[in-house]
Amino acid sequence: MPPEETNGIPPKCKFWIRALFRDPNAKREGIAVENFLKEFSDFTYVFKYDGREYKYRFNQKEVDTQI
Repeated sequence: MPPEETNGIPPKCKFWIRALFRDPNAKREGIAVENFLKEFSDFTYVFKYDGREYKYRFNQKEVDTQI
C-alpha cells in the first residue's frame, strides 16, 4: 500500500515493513522479487517522533540481505 494511502503509524505503535513475494508455482497475491527490487532496491524511511524528523536510507545491500 502506498504511504499516501495510509493514515500513518499511530504514536507508540510497534510496526514492521514487509512485502509479500509471489510464488510462481502458487496462485496468490504478491509481487515478484524482480519487480520489488526494481522499485524498492534502495529507499529512504522517514518518520517523525517527538517533534523531530528522522531518516534512514536502506541501501540495496541491506534490502538484498533481508530478502
